[in-house]
Formats: sequence, C-alpha cells, structure tokens
Amino acid sequence: MKTLVLNSREFARNDNRLRGSSYSPEAYAARRHLKRSGFPLVPLGNQQVTGQIFIPPRFKRIFVTDKDHGVPYVTSAEMLFAEPPRERFLSKKLTKVLPSLIVREGWTLIADSGTVGNCVIVTSDLDGYAVTNNAVRVIAANGFGSGYLYAYVSSNEFQAQITEQIYGSVIDHIEAHHVANIAIPRLPDDVEQRIHELVITACDLRVQANVKLAQADEQFHQLNNLPRLPKGPIGSEYGAISNRLFLQNPEAMLIASHYNRLALKAEKHMASLREKKHIAEIATVYMPTRFKRVRVQSGYGIPFLTGKHILQLEPTDCTYISEKLTRDLESYIVHQGWTLITRSGTVGRIAFVSQDLGGAAVTEDAIRVIPSDQIHPGYLYAFLVSSYGYLQVTRYVHGSVIPHISEAHIEGALLPFPSRRARNAIGELVLDAMDMRVRANALLRRARALFDAALKAGQATFAETDAADWLASWERNAEGAQE
Repeated sequence: MKTLVLNSREFARNDNRLRGSSYSPEAYAARRHLKRSGFPLVPLGNQQVTGQIFIPPRFKRIFVTDKDHGVPYVTSAEMLFAEPPRERFLSKKLTKVLPSLIVREGWTLIADSGTVGNCVIVTSDLDGYAVTNNAVRVIAANGFGSGYLYAYVSSNEFQAQITEQIYGSVIDHIEAHHVANIAIPRLPDDVEQRIHELVITACDLRVQANVKLAQADEQFHQLNNLPRLPKGPIGSEYGAISNRLFLQNPEAMLIASHYNRLALKAEKHMASLREKKHIAEIATVYMPTRFKRVRVQSGYGIPFLTGKHILQLEPTDCTYISEKLTRDLESYIVHQGWTLITRSGTVGRIAFVSQDLGGAAVTEDAIRVIPSDQIHPGYLYAFLVSSYGYLQVTRYVHGSVIPHISEAHIEGALLPFPSRRARNAIGELVLDAMDMRVRANALLRRARALFDAALKAGQATFAETDAADWLASWERNAEGAQE
C-alpha cells in the first residue's frame, strides 16, 4: 500500500476524483523531477510539439480474407509485437472510418484501454496498417523529432503521469486530452536530436530484422520446394473428409480443427519430402508444470514473462518473481537459442529466445523447443514459424473452452531436413535478425538513459557547459560502461 499526504486543492485540480491511483506518488515525483530540472515544460498538445493527438471513433469490424479487399488490422496488444501480424484484414469497402484507423511511419501509438500506456513508434513495416481505435495517435509536429517524442512517451516520467489519468470501474481508460495535457521537457537541441537519432536508428534495425526473417522464410520455401499455404485462423478451412481419417487415427476426435484441409495439405507435403525428420528426433520439447508466483519488486528478482511478453519488441509491464522462494526456478528459465510456442488461449504463436530474453522466467503456458546439435536453432525457428510448422501444431488444438496443445503435438510434427549447409544458411539469417533486434533494444535503452542523464544534469549545467561538449562526454562514458 502506498500513501500520500495532499493539499485539498489537489482534488479540484484533478476533477474531484476519489480514485487512489489518481494521486499516484510516482506521478507527483515525476512532475517534481521535471520541474526541478529547470528545462521549459510544454504540453504535448502544444502545436510546436505535436500536429495532432486523437483517438479514432468506435466502429464495427468487418473482416475479409485477403489484402486485395482489405487492410491489415492489429489490436493494441499486437501493435507491440516484433513482427506485425498479417492475419486479419478490415474491409476497404465496408469500414466507413478506415482512413482514421490508418497509421503512418513516425507516429507514436499509446494504448488507451486495458494496459494503459503501452506505446510503440510506427516503423515503415507498420506504415499503412489499420490499428484499433483503442490506441491514441500522437503525431509529431513538423520539425519536432518523432524519436524524441517517443522516447519521452516511453519514459518513466510520462508513464507515471498517464497512469494517474486512468478512469473506469472495470476496464481502465484514458482520453486524447489526458495525453495532450502532460508536459514534455524541452532539452537542448543537440540532446533532443541525438535521442531522436538513436530511436530512429533502432526503428531501422527492427525493419531490417523483419526483412531478414522474410528472406529466411522465402529461402525455406524455395529450398524445400514447398508451395505457400496461408496460416489462417484456427478452424478457418473445413470441408468434407473421408471416414478413413477416423479409422487411421486411433485417437481421432470430433474436433473440426483436426481435419483442417490446410493442415492436411501441409502434412501431405511434409510426408512427400525425401529428407525429413520429426521434431522429437532433433529437439527436446517440454513444458514446465504450474507453479506459485511469488511476486517481488524490480531489482529483487528475475523478470517473469507471459505469453504476450515473449512476442513483444520490448516486454512491457512484466512482473518479477523471487529467486529464493520460487521452487524449481531453473525449469522456468529460458535460454538463448530456444523457441517458445504458446500452448493455450491463442495457440501456436512462436517466439525465439534472443539474448534479451535469455535468463528470464517464462510462463508454463509456453512450450519450450530446445534444439539439439543436429539442427541450427535459427532453422528450427524458421520452420516452426512457417505455415508448415503452424498448421501441423495447431491442427491438434483441443479443449471445450480454452484451446490447448501439448508437447506430443509438437514432437510429432515433420520438418524438412536438407543438407546441413542449407539449414545453416537459413538459420544464420534468423540469428542475424535477432541480433538486430537486440541492438535496436540497446539503442532505445541508450536513448532513455540519455534523456534521464540530461534531466538529472538540469538546465543549470547546460547554462555553463556547451550542450555538444556535454553530449560528447556522456557518449564517451556510455560507451566505456558498455565495454
């Protein structure tokens, strides 16, 4: 429990709210920190900072099956994913508010409900997507660095203040004017520009990483002479089947997804390959048991990631669990080079354990696939994330309320097994992509660290020291700390 003694005038300033979070100690500390820095504070809604801050209207979602008739659509959770999904398309013809949903490169998006404050900067590979109306659009004004704007919105100072603005008894919400009223510090031009450059370079690396993954996917299909199959939502492809499918499978179930025509096609193509192996032959597949989470504060434990966190560019709002009080902790820790597959809820989402995720504890709802020495970890990931991996795994979804899969369903999947040289070539493309993501995250951390350092130094420091000289000194110290 947190307590704070306030003057009664604070109630009037805050619309007489009686919600405890509306008077957050962290928000007061953030405003005090910004004020003490001495830098000019300008509302985000100021026309010198932003051209527009808005939330699109609510609308009826009418989905179509292909990009020719629709625009790819993502939710406020999916906009944080490392790879923009292209699984759902909003109808171009029937979505009246479609123009207001389209986002453009350089915009900052902020979740306005649910996990309020989650934010992302729109990169070129998300440009032109339709994004849910549950995301505030923040568009930098001409001449104002969109990278600096995003760095501030993702900072602790902004996040503390936006959380204070939340309203709603069941589902948390904020409005566009709550964002517009929060002040942003105007740092020296050289510092703001450097923060902007770091963020934009990180964005470029993320886009390049997705290009590498697309190349790996293309080579995977070409090398193995596999036609492309759409993934489609689970259960989207049904048709008449022979009763022999029941007789051939002693464990046959009356679940439609078991007879998904796309999955049957994928398995037929795999069976026709000369060189192939079951996952169980080249990897260890396991799922930890359920366990009691003993939550602790950041700095007193290790990060605990859920199924949504492992898919994100940077895991947000994750919690920490105790190293001392968590039994069999090692069985929940994941290591670099593994592949994770969500096994319940939204089944079949794939994540690669990069350097950033290695060493974190991950929910038991993510099945671990650990490559042996026979298989390149990048090639194994390329197969599992492809439609041929996805369809074979998700075909065996079961459960009347919450869908599930188990280790056996993954172990039985067939994957192409060409020459080691060919497998390694594809695998290295994947590892290069993951390394780019790690470098991008490091640049974003560096941008936020520079923002924090400038605030701590305060305007008085820059009155006595040239901003370029201070920045050069900080850069040297930052590079020395990394070494």
